[in-house]
Amino acid sequence: MPTSSSDTNRMNTGRIFGWLLYALVAMVAIELCFRLIVFPDWRIVSQVPFKVHPIYGTFQKSNLNVRRYNPPNYDVINRTNSRGFRDREQGFAADLNSIWISGLSNSYGGFVEDTAIYAKVLEDRFGYRNALLASEGHTLSNQVSVMRHLHQQGYKPGIVVLELTLDNVLRSYQESIEILKSPVQISKSVDSAQASERAPANLVRRVRKIYSDLVHLDFISIKSRFINNSAVYAWLKVGVNAIPAFRAYTLRLGLRADAAVSESVPIDMLETDGTGAHDYLITELADYTALIGGWVRANLRADFAVILIPSSRHLNADWFARYVRAKGVSGRKLDPARPYRLLKSALKDRHVPVLGMAEPLQNASQFLNFPDDGHLNAEGHAIIARNLARWLAARFNLKPINDS
Repeated sequence: MPTSSSDTNRMNTGRIFGWLLYALVAMVAIELCFRLIVFPDWRIVSQVPFKVHPIYGTFQKSNLNVRRYNPPNYDVINRTNSRGFRDREQGFAADLNSIWISGLSNSYGGFVEDTAIYAKVLEDRFGYRNALLASEGHTLSNQVSVMRHLHQQGYKPGIVVLELTLDNVLRSYQESIEILKSPVQISKSVDSAQASERAPANLVRRVRKIYSDLVHLDFISIKSRFINNSAVYAWLKVGVNAIPAFRAYTLRLGLRADAAVSESVPIDMLETDGTGAHDYLITELADYTALIGGWVRANLRADFAVILIPSSRHLNADWFARYVRAKGVSGRKLDPARPYRLLKSALKDRHVPVLGMAEPLQNASQFLNFPDDGHLNAEGHAIIARNLARWLAARFNLKPINDS
């Protein structure tokens, strides 16, 4: 008896559902295999432990104790105190009346151990007690928010040292400049706000986040969901790096980002002929930094200084060569040190004391970043701490005040 078209359609539909079921079972089996056997530590690469601080707006979390893992780059533990800073718990209030170390991810040092961060080395090896205010995943204006909030709490440092790394600070600061000129609008601290007052706000914030996560699905958020929930993806993203041949293969195919070719500094700013189209970013950053220094001196009655760290392509000639090849600009006259020189000169013109780290870091004659990341490694942090200790004594006549 011939098969009717409706019977054929039902059979085809059944086959399709069967294949989908087999595929789903296979995916679940593979995921379980990776979670139990291939990459049982997959959760260590999750971004879940890191949250936006409710007061400072920085990317950090109170009482953090999390492993950061990315072979062959790093395998370290990050710890924070109850205020969300990567510093000690006992005695931190006293530290807030000594030296403030402010900055972004290079000062936070998320990829080195707690004891290897230059602020910690400055304390332990050279005796300069300080409070590390830095965190990662935010902009310079967030660090200003931290300073202004701590000022409202009554803390008075003797000096504020701000780290600027050319890899992550070149952007427009017009809005930030206007904000800094306006009165700060922070009335409560994390410590003083009552739980009964925070609960409704937290509930509203969570509902909004859930709604936002459902509605706004961009590429970054999708990647974040995968790395937070899939051992297979976490292995492909990070775990595969533990196998040198696989790591090299994925890098060669372009499946893995090469830190040397990132667009951290606009290429026209490297041109030695004429003025770069983005040179105005140097002017805005210098203006904003000088304005921060003026605020520090006027409100905190403290000294202000900058640690200037060159870009990773400035430090590493081989990275710069890879960048030139990848961008196909070998015929152009480019100088990776140009943005550093321009910013250092602009800051000095605005009477901002600057500790330039290009020469000390380049004189180390060793690789001071990570294979897949432009942040400074432990050796780089040690060099900064040593030079900063000397500079604090020579430039500001500061004496070690380590009381631990």
